[in-house]
Amino acid sequence: SPESPEVSIVGERSFNSKCNNLSGSSDHVYNMSFASYQAGYGTQVLSGENIAVHRIRRVMNPSKFMSYPYVNSVSKVQVTKKEIDVYKVALELGHSEHSDQFVIDFKNVKVKFFALELSLKPSGKVMSYVVNAWCKRLFKDNHPRDTRKHFFFSTCGDFFLEKYSNYEEKRKLYEKCIYCFNGASYARLLYTSHRLYFPINHLNHWFVIVVDLNGRNYFVLEPNLKDYAPKSEYYANVMRMFKKNFFSIWEETGKLDMGIKYYEFHFVDVPQINHPNDDGVHIMKCLQLWDPNVYMMDKFSPADVPNIRIKCLNDMVFSEDNVARNSVSILKRHNREVYNKYFKAFDDSGLHTRTGVFSHV
Repeated sequence: SPESPEVSIVGERSFNSKCNNLSGSSDHVYNMSFASYQAGYGTQVLSGENIAVHRIRRVMNPSKFMSYPYVNSVSKVQVTKKEIDVYKVALELGHSEHSDQFVIDFKNVKVKFFALELSLKPSGKVMSYVVNAWCKRLFKDNHPRDTRKHFFFSTCGDFFLEKYSNYEEKRKLYEKCIYCFNGASYARLLYTSHRLYFPINHLNHWFVIVVDLNGRNYFVLEPNLKDYAPKSEYYANVMRMFKKNFFSIWEETGKLDMGIKYYEFHFVDVPQINHPNDDGVHIMKCLQLWDPNVYMMDKFSPADVPNIRIKCLNDMVFSEDNVARNSVSILKRHNREVYNKYFKAFDDSGLHTRTGVFSHV
C-alpha cells in the first residue's frame, strides 16, 4: 500500500483454503499408495467390501508357557452319557446286518453305517464321505450369507492336487469342482466372501487350506507338522499344485480379479496329533472353529479326540437336516436299554422333532 511501500503482498491464505490443501494432499498420498498396490497385485475392483490391501496381519498368540507341557492339559470338549451310549450303538451297527444302510443323508451327501463306524471309531481313519457330510453340516450353522465363509467338499482338493491318472478322471473332477464353486456362489458370491475352507486328503493325510480373500493369503491348518513340515518336499508340491489349479478354477467361476496369483502360504498353530489316524478328526474340528482371530490351542487338544469323535457322530446323525429317518430309528431302537433310557419317553409322549421321527440328543 502507499503507506507501506516496503511491504508487498504475494498471496493470501485462509483457514478454509488450508483445509482444502491438506485434504488434497491426503487424497494424493492415498491414490499413490493404491496405485502402487495395483501395480504389484493386479487391478482391484471393490465390491462394497472393506478388503484389506496389506499383507498378513500379525497373529497374537499367548505365551507358550500358558499351554502344554508347561500347563497340564484339561479336556475342553465335554460329552454326555447319552452321547456316549448312542455312539457305542452306532459303532455296533457298523458291522451288523444294517452296515450298508445310509445313516446320514443330507440329500447330496450320504454316509453308511460301516463308513461312519470305520471313520469315527477309536483310532479310525476318517473317510472323505464323513468329512464332506461334516462340511454340509457346518453349512447350516455357518451360512455364507451371514458368516462370509464357504465350506467345500474334499472333491475340490482332489482336483487341486491332481488326484487323477488320466484325462477322463481329470475331466470329471474338474466338472465336480466347477459345480461346487457355482453352487457356493448361489449362497453368496465368492468374491464378496471372506474365507473359503478346503479339506484336503493328499497321500492319505488330511489337512486344511483356507483361502483368505479378505486378508489375501493362503492359511494351512496342518495337524502333523512333525512329519509334514512347511518346507518339506510334500508341501512344496502341495503349494505348487494348489496355487495353479485353484487360480484356474477361480478364473472360470470367480469372475473378478482378486490378486489371487500373488497370495502367499502361511502355516497356522493348531493342535498336533498323537496318532496318525487322528488327522481327519483334528481337521473336522478346525473346519468348525478356526478363524484368524481364534487361537485353536485354547479350543481343543489331542486328549479331546475321543470326545470329538463322539460329538461329531451325534451331531450329524441327529441333525434336523438328516433325512435318513429309517436308519436313525434303527439306531435308536437297536439297543433296548438305550432306547428305554433316552428315546421311549419321547416316542410315547409324541415329542418328536419337525421330521416327526426322531428327537434331539
